[in-house]
Amino acid sequence: MLENRQLSEELSGKVKLIVWPEYSLFEYVDPDTELFQKLSQIAIDTQAYLIVGAQEKVANSPKNFYNTALLLSPTGEKIGSYYKNNPVQFFDDGTRGKSFPVFDTQIGKIGIAICYDMDFSHVFLNLVRNGAEILTVPTYDEMGWSEIQHLQHSAMAPARAIEHRRWVVRAASSGVSQIINPYGEIQQSLDVGLTGTISGKIDKRSSLTFYASFGYLLTPICLVLVISYLGYELVLDMSWFWILKIL
Repeated sequence: MLENRQLSEELSGKVKLIVWPEYSLFEYVDPDTELFQKLSQIAIDTQAYLIVGAQEKVANSPKNFYNTALLLSPTGEKIGSYYKNNPVQFFDDGTRGKSFPVFDTQIGKIGIAICYDMDFSHVFLNLVRNGAEILTVPTYDEMGWSEIQHLQHSAMAPARAIEHRRWVVRAASSGVSQIINPYGEIQQSLDVGLTGTISGKIDKRSSLTFYASFGYLLTPICLVLVISYLGYELVLDMSWFWILKIL
């Protein structure tokens, strides 16, 4: 946390949104904790919206937790939490979230996906349909991954930006941090293994792409065409069969 705090304070007064990686804190950040108060003070000091990857308790279940992205306002208040919808298999990655909240702020409506969520198109689809104008992705990439693994994983972010014509901000722990424009072009990037910050100008967008409005149509259309063609061939073959039988 100390390192993230120092890096954030370097940006104090210069930015309106700060995104920390997934699992920046392997601790609970419920509002009644001292840790939450420290995060609240960071948001106040930087005068920015702050997204922090941490953990929150599952109600009535002391042993279970949500892999959480917590959003705080520049006044230090909690705006809300997003719970990871796709925990990594065979990894203690928390209880699965089941909703896709979008948070209304003065800089736009913010949608959050966490790391592995980015690999599933329905997550961003639901966020955008729920009104997200800016998309953020706190990410925890294993330090032990090879460079090609980090690059492969980061390659999903430009695809999601293109699908929805949204700015995407991806903050990674040891992988590639990126700011990506709505056309999938990487505007700023922090390479694998480096410690630091990237910053840039982003904008909010509210229009829906054809894909966001209708989803994947190519597959069902192709399926209908194939079935129609096979049906036509079957009818044609049957007609020849009856002609030959009559003759």
